[in-house]
Amino acid sequence: MREQHIAVFGGAGSGKTVLVSSFYGGAQEHAFLKESLFHVIADDTSQGTRLHQNYLGMKNSARVPALTRFAATPYSFTIKLKDQGDAKATRARPFDALRVVWHDYPGEWFAEEPSGETEAERRLHTFRSLLRSDVALVLVDGQKLRDSAGEEEKYLKSLFWGLVVEKAGGDVTALHEVLKGMVQVPDALSMGEDFMLLSSARFTPDKIEVTERVGLDLLLPVASLLPLERLIQWSERFDIPRKWMDQLADNADALATALAGASVVTAVLNKVPKIGPALGKVALPALAEAIKLGLPKIKEANAQARANKDQLRTVLTQFRLDLEQGVEDGLLVKSLR
Repeated sequence: MREQHIAVFGGAGSGKTVLVSSFYGGAQEHAFLKESLFHVIADDTSQGTRLHQNYLGMKNSARVPALTRFAATPYSFTIKLKDQGDAKATRARPFDALRVVWHDYPGEWFAEEPSGETEAERRLHTFRSLLRSDVALVLVDGQKLRDSAGEEEKYLKSLFWGLVVEKAGGDVTALHEVLKGMVQVPDALSMGEDFMLLSSARFTPDKIEVTERVGLDLLLPVASLLPLERLIQWSERFDIPRKWMDQLADNADALATALAGASVVTAVLNKVPKIGPALGKVALPALAEAIKLGLPKIKEANAQARANKDQLRTVLTQFRLDLEQGVEDGLLVKSLR
């Protein structure tokens, strides 16, 4: 089973708990369960119940979740493909589930000093752990940013980076240098280069419309495919040790086949010697070919997968289409680097 980690940073009250509750709760709605090709399952049943209660509280009672002060909480979800009723086809899948581990960094730690050495060490340990995630989201509270008009840096500095680069660019540069010292390949670091527009629901004084959300459907495509897309870009530009590449792109051959089809992988295989260690290096080039497929080819692959009831390929190609649509709709701004 592939496993992807998402780290979510944001100040206290920025909506981290609301976001994860909306993500999970929305996936339990009847319409989603009926139409989606996969289930979102909470690995910890009690956590799933709590998140669903949060969601229903917003939906039915306009009640926002209680603040989770000082809790560095991981949530683990299994994204499992539905049983397509064909046992042979199900067994033939290279994998049928993706585990997404969602890490929540306590918002109070952005604004309050550690109470002592033990807490300071705990914060550092938590922060380092979160840096191992495949994707990190830094939530910028739009209302707080609007309230700070003219003094945006006071809010943005507390979030480690500046949305308004000319006012907080120095802080971004400083953080980037710190992070470069904590990762294995400093050049292969993307920080503050991709933007998402997210809204967990539409909030009014007496009602919370949980169905009127923005960007949440991009979370899974971003978590599962965007890191691989960036990995391929970096592998072509930087000298990244093979052992790290293999760890980052586990099941690369399976992903390439699922995204682009066996013909693409076969074409790459034909360029590689049939014996010797070079054969083991085919997976990443095949994945690169799959990642680089243009939009028409991805649409064609998606239509073919749906016709063949190939659910894994349908989901992965749909994720690619969702990313492109997110860019088109202005919900996702991807780095040009």
